[in-house]
Amino acid sequence: FILSALGGIFGQLIGGVLSDKKGRMVSCRVGILGLSLGVMLLVGTYPSILLGLIFMLISTCWTIGHNGLSTVLTDFPDNDRPMIASLNSSVRFISGGLGFCVSAFFVEKNFGLTFFVIGVLMLLLSFGLKRIIVEH
Repeated sequence: FILSALGGIFGQLIGGVLSDKKGRMVSCRVGILGLSLGVMLLVGTYPSILLGLIFMLISTCWTIGHNGLSTVLTDFPDNDRPMIASLNSSVRFISGGLGFCVSAFFVEKNFGLTFFVIGVLMLLLSFGLKRIIVEH
């Protein structure tokens, strides 16, 4: 868990630099690609330290992508930004809760395969980023 927290800290720093220097699309793409790789790695069985490093990769890439995606909020006018930020958080938490509930059935059947498929779906999502995220 400590490695995951450290990964999140490093991810915020890396994501900030990537977003500032290369743009939000690069930050989102790096985040999603790394996140999908990390999640697909959960298909195997690993010693504790290697599993901790995989969790660190997942949290690092999660926050890199989140950093790039959250820059979209700066595109909205000052008056609308608080409402948009609240809606953004609501969608993320509702989606996470629904995903947890739906995936519980599949994780119970086959933990590794479930996460491998989720990782593949995230990888496929990365191909549609240009349609989802507008670069300014």
